[in-house]
Amino acid sequence: MEAALALGMTRFQALRHVIVPQAVRLVIPPVTNDFIALLKDSSLVSVITMVELTKAYSQLASIHYDYLGIGLLAAAMYFLIGLPFVRLARMAERHFSPASRDAAIGGKQRQAV
Repeated sequence: MEAALALGMTRFQALRHVIVPQAVRLVIPPVTNDFIALLKDSSLVSVITMVELTKAYSQLASIHYDYLGIGLLAAAMYFLIGLPFVRLARMAERHFSPASRDAAIGGKQRQAV
C-alpha cells in the first residue's frame, strides 16, 4: 500500500490494482475448501443426498455383499458433488495468478506500442 501511495496512486487505485489482486490470489484455495465443506455439511445435502446415498450404499452392499465396489461407487458420487466447485476454483486461480496478470499486462503494452 505504501509503495502504491508513494507512486501517486489514490487509496482506491492502490486497493484495486495492488492489494486486492494479491489478496484474492491467496484467499481462493482456502475459501474453496471451506465452500466445499459447507456444501457437504449443509442441511439440504446432508438430509437429501448424504443420508439417501449412504442408506442406498448400506442396503445394496448388504444385499450383494460387495462393500468395496459399491463403496467406491458411493465415493465417486460424493466426488461428483464437489467437482464443479473445484473446477470453478481452479479457473479462478488461473485467472488471478501472477502469470496470467503478466500476460495481460504484456498484451496491453504491446497494443499501446
